[in-house]
Amino acid sequence: MRTSIGLLLLLVAAPAHAQTVQTVAGRGACSTAGVEGISRQLAEEQMCLRPGGFVRFTPHPNISLSSSRVHPYAQASAANAIRAAADSRSLSINSAFRTLADQYVLYHSGGCGLAARPGRSNHQSGRAIDVGNHSAARSALTGNGCAWFGSSDAVHFDCPGSDMRADSIRAFQRLWNRNNPSDTIAEDGVYGPQTETRLGRAPAGGFAISGCEPGSTCTPACEGDGFVDAACNRTSCPSGQVCDASGAPACVTPSAPGGGAAVGAIYVDQGDGGVDTSVRVPRAEVRLLETGEATLADATGVYHFDVEAGTYTVEASADGYVTASRECVVEASGDATWCPIGLASTSMGTGTLRGVVYDADRGITERVIGATVTVSGQSAAVHRQDGSFQFEVAPGEHTVEASGPGIVPASATCLVVADDTTWCSVGVRGADGVDLETVTVDEPIPDNGGGMPTEMMPPGPEGPIPGDGRGSVGGCATAPTGQPAPFALLAVVALGFVLRRRRR
Repeated sequence: MRTSIGLLLLLVAAPAHAQTVQTVAGRGACSTAGVEGISRQLAEEQMCLRPGGFVRFTPHPNISLSSSRVHPYAQASAANAIRAAADSRSLSINSAFRTLADQYVLYHSGGCGLAARPGRSNHQSGRAIDVGNHSAARSALTGNGCAWFGSSDAVHFDCPGSDMRADSIRAFQRLWNRNNPSDTIAEDGVYGPQTETRLGRAPAGGFAISGCEPGSTCTPACEGDGFVDAACNRTSCPSGQVCDASGAPACVTPSAPGGGAAVGAIYVDQGDGGVDTSVRVPRAEVRLLETGEATLADATGVYHFDVEAGTYTVEASADGYVTASRECVVEASGDATWCPIGLASTSMGTGTLRGVVYDADRGITERVIGATVTVSGQSAAVHRQDGSFQFEVAPGEHTVEASGPGIVPASATCLVVADDTTWCSVGVRGADGVDLETVTVDEPIPDNGGGMPTEMMPPGPEGPIPGDGRGSVGGCATAPTGQPAPFALLAVVALGFVLRRRRR
């Protein structure tokens, strides 16, 4: 009896950090509670592996986490997409990045049903998020490149990026070796028996030694909500401050009274309709056309402007790439507005951009013939016979702007694909009651890809949705496809069930 009481007292007195990941899993609960300490270290270690490539996507005023155990980390391209979606729609995130320790507990506890084996979950890729308000947020997320997994897993989205699941394994292997120099394992990113055994024995509360390895060197750069210095140390900026990359990266308070900041990444546009910002264009020149202010993107392709609230045209250029621009709306909140810009390589060939300028109040048959159209720095008067225009441009996203005497400037943004023709028409109105000079042309034309022109589209149940030019948004839409055959539908449902079993 005394022995039993003594053992009980010893267990009660044992500090929480003495628990191992295996003992936490042994509780049989479908919860990662208890491994917060080691999980925090593993997430930090993965940022050490890829400075600027694996980042936090919070804080953001429109992103809330359902629990303190939700890890707000993702690879940079996915984080960019999540922030961009949150710029227009609040996101309630239930699950995001899972560390190897998290997945070990979920898999071995037996309390979560079909949990994926550690190293195989989508949530270890740095791309996946589960969203509580998925119905309201779906359009904003898919409009920024995040793939929805359908009604079989309605909360789940995979955002742009590559498969980084091996990194989550390698992060643990590095952390283990640093703390156990006499019992090292291969840092190969493979989840084998040696790694699994050490992970089970690892302290749930965290190792004694963590953080980037001494002597590591990184390129100082802004990253996410903070910056990385030359020693690979990461600093998060306090609330209300942003990173300034004009010199050595530092947290600063936006200087413009009642203003904010325009921040973004200059990335390589692959010309395939994707929004993958993971491949950057370092040291690109970035300019605000309205003010003439210019800066150079840092070594990770990130730029920063402190500006007053308003709408700005941000233009980026670099040797070997086609100059591109986009509109960026900065709110008077002191927060940074994320405005990434894709640059297409000059070796990618060209695509044809066609359209008409029409009277937005009278319909697409009433063509405006007194307008000037500008596309990516090229300008031309519309054809006086039918109000049409045509440009040869590099693949990627382009903004078409129509303006002229007595015309309220208007624009549409469309995605151009190499060796193909994209229609991108623009509806305009007269300034101060001016009657536009038009000609009636009854000839049907493609209406930006299959739907009504953007300016004439009624808002959906959730209102207008921002996008990247790949759906019926911003003046460009994807042509609708035919409905799948019944047998194909059955196959899709069956495949979705199998993938769900493997993914989670």
